[in-house]
Amino acid sequence: MFFLGAAFLASLISAALAKVLRWNIYDCANFYIGLNLLASGSLTVAWVVHTVKLVDATTPHASLWQGSLLYLVGLLATVVAVQMIQEFFQGEIYRLANAALGLVSYAVWGAWVVFG
Repeated sequence: MFFLGAAFLASLISAALAKVLRWNIYDCANFYIGLNLLASGSLTVAWVVHTVKLVDATTPHASLWQGSLLYLVGLLATVVAVQMIQEFFQGEIYRLANAALGLVSYAVWGAWVVFG
């Protein structure tokens, strides 16, 4: 429930940003799509960062196979979060962009935490 509330709040913030910048998002579809991509992408990246932080906090006391299993569970949690975001932001461009952004950012953040 909290996650859907955050998605709704991100939509409100992007609409307020469009109003402050005086972008007419209803006459120009590019602004509307761009703001929705910004809102959904920021939710995706925020979820990935949160997930990687939680996994990283629990892996120092785990063995190699347990740590690998934790990162796999984190990847599954990212897939579920991307699915939730795709239910809120419906559209093929949002589905493609958020799926790619979620998986790539999880790989990058996870590698940065593990090897950094």
